[in-house]
Amino acid sequence: GSGGKSLVFGPNLQGFGRIYLHDIRDEMLDQARKRMKRAKLHNIQFLPERHPLKNKLTGRMDWVVCDVPCSMSGSIRRNPNMKWIFSDELLFKWIAQQRDIFEDALKFLKPKGKIVYSTCSILDEENVRQVKYLCHKHGLFLSEPPFHALPQSKGMDGFFTAIMERM
Repeated sequence: GSGGKSLVFGPNLQGFGRIYLHDIRDEMLDQARKRMKRAKLHNIQFLPERHPLKNKLTGRMDWVVCDVPCSMSGSIRRNPNMKWIFSDELLFKWIAQQRDIFEDALKFLKPKGKIVYSTCSILDEENVRQVKYLCHKHGLFLSEPPFHALPQSKGMDGFFTAIMERM
């Protein structure tokens, strides 16, 4: 995306380590680049889809964060038109896309690394059921119980996060 989670993680690294920010959408990386510059975060490497460094990072990441596209059901308060375009067909498309993205991201994880799966959805199909599928298919287990947040009428959006690691 546009680097929101990197803005949270970046300062915690205290100048050590590196964050590799990847998105297939160049415009999102451009937005992220501007946000990181304003935040004075310098340990960020931007990786567009065909960046030559991407292949060299296979199996080298301690942590991988998959902030996957989803139904945005947790942010419907801010995106009310989503309720009119939602369909089972779109949901199945997102689920397949989430699995593809996760599988692609998993190859960058070190053997003892952890991978985070995150959505702005409140639907079990994109969250709990998806994580069960991913754990079963890829030989992973949950490092801790997943975190679910429901949307608040005047507060935060709903979202889901699960941390997994290899057995």
